[in-house]
Amino acid sequence: MPTDTDCAVLPPTVADCLVRTQQMLLRAKCQYVAGDPNTWPAGVVLMKKQEWVLAVAPLPEDVGGALADWKALRQAAGGPCGLLLVGSPDADGPLVRGLLDAAGGQTAYLDPVRGKFTRGRHGLSLSGTIPPLRARRLRQFLDPGALGAAGRVDCRARLASDIEEARSTAEFFQASRRAGGVMRPRLTYGMVALFAVTFLAMYLRYRGHLEDAAYLAWGALSGPLVRRGEVWRLLSCMLVHANLIHLAFNCTAMLFIGRMLEVLQGRWRLELLFVFSVVTGSLASLYWHPHVVSVGASGGIFGLIGVVAAMVVRHRKAFPAHLWRGLRKWLFQVLAYNVVLFLLPFIDNAAHVGGLLGGFALGLLLTRPPRQAVRPGRWAWAGTAALCAAVAAAGYWVILRIPK
Repeated sequence: MPTDTDCAVLPPTVADCLVRTQQMLLRAKCQYVAGDPNTWPAGVVLMKKQEWVLAVAPLPEDVGGALADWKALRQAAGGPCGLLLVGSPDADGPLVRGLLDAAGGQTAYLDPVRGKFTRGRHGLSLSGTIPPLRARRLRQFLDPGALGAAGRVDCRARLASDIEEARSTAEFFQASRRAGGVMRPRLTYGMVALFAVTFLAMYLRYRGHLEDAAYLAWGALSGPLVRRGEVWRLLSCMLVHANLIHLAFNCTAMLFIGRMLEVLQGRWRLELLFVFSVVTGSLASLYWHPHVVSVGASGGIFGLIGVVAAMVVRHRKAFPAHLWRGLRKWLFQVLAYNVVLFLLPFIDNAAHVGGLLGGFALGLLLTRPPRQAVRPGRWAWAGTAALCAAVAAAGYWVILRIPK
């Protein structure tokens, strides 16, 4: 079995730098998404973290073909994409400078022979995902002592396993799309657009001066008004947002969670689960502080988090092992983060908890194995009816206790 630095065509210093660079990126929680373990480390590998894709490759002999491949990669990535080249020509020489300038985008070059580096016209900064590949990080890639023994990874084995996981993930989501008939998450995009349009209309109507009177006029949740018969506010409050930051946070969360669930569960399930969670979140908010004006879609969004938890609990065997572990880890991180939010006085934590519990309860009844186009059975519909009746009865009691 060849070692990490075995390569018939690369100088040892270049091969070592390629290996060290990839090991350090793996330590930064990147993953391989493409590459050939048989030609590694001489071939191109793609590494990804969140939305960032980074191509790591030795300096090519065929510069023209490499430029064409790089431009095709940037188009296929559909998001932020960087190129990191490693070679033996001088980093300050015309060959390297011309290649980086011609490549365009965010590029950088490492010259481990002379211990030098250079960046393209737009630099190479993956800030927010991969640690920023600026001067300090690029110098570390050139330093043989920058990576301790504890940080060394068998890159060839990791490349093979990551590519296999990427393949199974793609197959899983493709099968889920076919089962649910959802090629594009149009419902999620529609909901986000509705939130944004409502906020823009309010902002223009009141010229940016958004206060309780404006929120109430557009459907905010208010205990006394619900007690007087305006029960529709249990739902309409999800369309109203307090400010641009509030809107941006909820839209981002909706895009992240909603798109995933629309693919994994289909549109009608997503819509039903979201609406139900909004109602349970609103009722919890009225119970906890009936006189506070409450706005936002947070109850429904936390309900979708509860739905993900229900899928993790109920359909564990329907997910590839690495995806199930990833979802479980994500859930723990989200819940831990929101423990901190409980300390903030302006957060409607009751709506969050109510929505989370409502989404989890209904998710246990209605979610399906993602790759199977199955409808809920009789017991699931009976349980859903009983749950809705219980929420309706609890809601009636909560509303009656609100002073007029």
